Amino acid sequence: MKSIRRNGGISVVARKETAGVKIVRQLRLEILFGIIPPGQILSQEELCLRFETSRMPVRDALLQLAHEGFLERLSGHRLRVVKLERVDFLDMIWIESTVHALATKRATERHRSAVDGFGELLIVQASMREAFEEGELTKAAELKGVFHRTVNRMAESPKLISTLRNVTLGIQYDFMADVPDWLSRSVREQDEIIRVMISGDAELAGRLMYEHLQASALTIANTLIGPEEVGLSVSAPGVEAALGAVKGEPFKSSWVG
Repeated sequence: MKSIRRNGGISVVARKETAGVKIVRQLRLEILFGIIPPGQILSQEELCLRFETSRMPVRDALLQLAHEGFLERLSGHRLRVVKLERVDFLDMIWIESTVHALATKRATERHRSAVDGFGELLIVQASMREAFEEGELTKAAELKGVFHRTVNRMAESPKLISTLRNVTLGIQYDFMADVPDWLSRSVREQDEIIRVMISGDAELAGRLMYEHLQASALTIANTLIGPEEVGLSVSAPGVEAALGAVKGEPFKSSWVG
């Protein structure tokens, strides 16, 4: 989904996905859930028949999954599903969360003296809250993706947006509709992120976004791979530097309650 301006207002409309993107999303979920087991070699021909499409979208999808670390290249242009360890998954989400946090920080700095610059984000968030309250969980989950893309555009940084396109897995949005409690928490946390962004506190806004996405990652990891015996913190080595936090100050969760 995406948001567009119409007659001075903003409407949220469905975002069209290419065949390749749809195939990536479907195969990614099947790999994560173990429907496609580790070690299986994926056949372009079989996937073309399954998805009723040409070789180009299938090839692009497989290359994207290889880029994301879900497939490994073998001789003869073959691609094999890799075994996904918990730490591998958390590493991927750590990268994504860190770049999203930087984009949030930059967006806050860009619009620090322009409250009206948050109008589109506020409308997207209100639409997500309304969809959740009306029980339209799939729509609310899709609007969560719109929320993050809107924040990223507000950063006005082509470099960050390009990086996010390459590292964003989008897994959270696939799961969100099936976990109402998680979706409810996301609405509350995004309300707080917006409040802090409008206040102009770029450091805290970035930190909250990082923690928000990391908490989602841990929920997914526990669901797909199982909980670790020793719980993992939502912080990660080097995040203080990545977010530009004050040196020497330990990383602490910024959420209250």
